[in-house]
Amino acid sequence: MSDLQRYDVIIILGGGVTPEGSLTDLSRQKLDGGYLAFQENMADTIIVAGSKEYSVGLRQRYLLEKEGGQKSISLENIIQAVGGQDTIGEAFATKGIIQERGLRNFLLVTSDKHMPRALWIFTRIYGNGFNIEGKSVPCGDLLNEDMERKLLRVTKEFFGKFPGQIDAPELAKWYQENEELYDRFRKIHRRFYPPREGKECQAYMRVDYMKEKK
Repeated sequence: MSDLQRYDVIIILGGGVTPEGSLTDLSRQKLDGGYLAFQENMADTIIVAGSKEYSVGLRQRYLLEKEGGQKSISLENIIQAVGGQDTIGEAFATKGIIQERGLRNFLLVTSDKHMPRALWIFTRIYGNGFNIEGKSVPCGDLLNEDMERKLLRVTKEFFGKFPGQIDAPELAKWYQENEELYDRFRKIHRRFYPPREGKECQAYMRVDYMKEKK
């Protein structure tokens, strides 16, 4: 990808918050990748996605406190997209913002192992009329490539029942009505990362659909 490529907006996907209330390593990696794209003048606006106002606020503050860049960043450069508890929800949440502002050309920033699933989901949910390109951020062993492939396969099977364009839902209702899908996601995730084993799990510690059912 050329450094001269320009986009309407940079979308940085979420990466979780630890139980102590700080950003996970995965989240910081994505934010650093998005900030670098901003410094390379790929866009003047960043959308920060996440599940809760608290976590999105943390991520916004992380960007604002970055130092050393030649291109200054302020609140005017950052848009918050709150409510998406997973990649599907983030696609729905950001699509509303994109449509309201008449944007068509954007750069998606996420972990390298997550990128194939993220691009597929965003392309499927956004539909025609958008140019979506990805900027992958190396994540080392924080994500498992086999797990991501299984999650993508389940996601494709699920969306196969929708014939065409999907209207943006009310997100809380979406998660309630599609609990079976998220049960399948939970099982896949726990197969690779049993609870409390390994820091890889930290990307999902504050994602509601990954919590134990009560």
